[in-house]
Amino acid sequence: MRIAVLSDTHLMEPDAALLTVFRRYLEPADMVLHLGDAVGEAVWAMLNAHPCFAAVAGNCDHPALQASLPRLRRVEAAGWVLGMAHGWGPRSQVGATVAAQFPDAAIVLYGHTHKRHWERLPDGRWLLNPGSLLWPRDDGPGGLAIVHLGAGDPQVQWVDVR
Repeated sequence: MRIAVLSDTHLMEPDAALLTVFRRYLEPADMVLHLGDAVGEAVWAMLNAHPCFAAVAGNCDHPALQASLPRLRRVEAAGWVLGMAHGWGPRSQVGATVAAQFPDAAIVLYGHTHKRHWERLPDGRWLLNPGSLLWPRDDGPGGLAIVHLGAGDPQVQWVDVR
């Protein structure tokens, strides 16, 4: 199973880069997960066109999205439990803070920091931040993550956008 995971798009309307990403990476994915700060309702509506889409609210999302999307969400995919949240608190501790909310999730997904992160925690769970699609905060490129679930450990493929 292929899951496209993105976060922190920070767009009011879909732009050419997002449309390209949607066609090339999101449409063919089995599931698309957005970890908050899509920002505009038009961006959320475009992503929601995927038949298996789930999202959480971020701190910069349009008020209507913040009111309608959960802050924490659990999804199941290919027998795996995934915990989703945008994140909050000191940037250096966002991953640990979100992971604490999902003690039974095999994979914890978070955003907010605009930095890619993939780690196996000491308790055996996995922690993933896809970074920001278009606005990375480190020297790396913007992009998303494709999580491959099957037999064995999950695998992450980084997709560079900018």
